[in-house]
Amino acid sequence: MTKLERPLRFAHGLCATVTEPEHVGTVGAVFLSAGLLPRSGPARLYTLLARRLAGYGIPSLRFDASGVGDSPHRRDGLPLAQMMVREPAEAMEALQREVPQVRGHLLIGVCAGAYAAFLAAEADPRVVGIVLINPQDFVGDGAWASMAHARRLGDSARRLQAWINLATGRTDYRKVVATLAARVKSRLTGADSVAMTRASAINARMRLLLERDCRVLCLASGFDDTAHHLALLYGDIDHPLLRTERIDGAEHLLRNPQHRDDAIARIVDWAEGFAAVSAEAREVVEL
Repeated sequence: MTKLERPLRFAHGLCATVTEPEHVGTVGAVFLSAGLLPRSGPARLYTLLARRLAGYGIPSLRFDASGVGDSPHRRDGLPLAQMMVREPAEAMEALQREVPQVRGHLLIGVCAGAYAAFLAAEADPRVVGIVLINPQDFVGDGAWASMAHARRLGDSARRLQAWINLATGRTDYRKVVATLAARVKSRLTGADSVAMTRASAINARMRLLLERDCRVLCLASGFDDTAHHLALLYGDIDHPLLRTERIDGAEHLLRNPQHRDDAIARIVDWAEGFAAVSAEAREVVEL
């Protein structure tokens, strides 16, 4: 399927790339910056995914956040927390100007970009779906991070290989001891209670987002604590619009091409519900 990719500047000089398929539907996608990485995403994840989504009739906009890549720093002094909501909204408006057929939006982000996608979706009813790839910034609390890591250690303790690694010196003893010490300190100081209160509030906010019929896909790398983080945060939510999947062996930014392509395949499968092109008419866009 023919695609048109073109550069764009919008809002406060933010630099973006628009990918517009030949046949466009009413849902577009906006990719949110993963930390300081440019709009191509880690290992070009965003670029490749945008082109695959084009095969489904989903136009997209990838942009560099303020101070990232080709985008200048904002001059209005907007705090980071507000910027994480404002810039996705400005990007959605820019995509709608470029592709007037678009009415609803998917927000896709890795790491900090995933957290921004969640915040922006809460604030804007135009968001009909979000893809959260390795989100670990929701609670933003040291006690919560140690809970997730301790849960991962507990799961590892059930596997024989973990005990072999421990006995043969292939385990980072200092990290294990530091985690256990952090858990003891958090419990004694009451930090666990504070973290759980924050997590409960985020859980409730996710439920409200789902009740608004916003679809959510969470992807977790198997090589870090994300899966355990999400299990603690959203494991009690049983909702048809919430999907959580794990990519075994993948590191946080999915820089291994095999893991990156696995993530793309899962997102494209999830996004089929928003496709504007029928399966019979769809031409697969090769990576």
